[in-house]
Amino acid sequence: MPKSKEFIYSDDDSSDEEVKSKKRKRENGDKEKKTAEKESAKNEDVWDLGNNRRVTVKDYRGKFFVDIREMYFDKELNLKPARKGISLSIPQWQKLLSVVDDVDKAIKSKC
Repeated sequence: MPKSKEFIYSDDDSSDEEVKSKKRKRENGDKEKKTAEKESAKNEDVWDLGNNRRVTVKDYRGKFFVDIREMYFDKELNLKPARKGISLSIPQWQKLLSVVDDVDKAIKSKC
């Protein structure tokens, strides 16, 4: 169900000021969230695979992930992650590493 919307009815103009102050608080919270995201991005390890693809080790909610993702440039020419990609937990990454030799042999036998 959708969240209920708060309705404030008043004949005076004080309600407009309350709504504006709530918007300011929300905007300040968004700025703080973006700053925290930028700080966490600085702590990430990144390897470029070429063709706008990257491997990144990320810390998300106290758990580490290996993220293999395509990147794109937005309108401001900032490099951003695309939806195409995969994020592997550490056990999944270790499992992938354990089968790399077998996959490599299969590729060599077919090529």
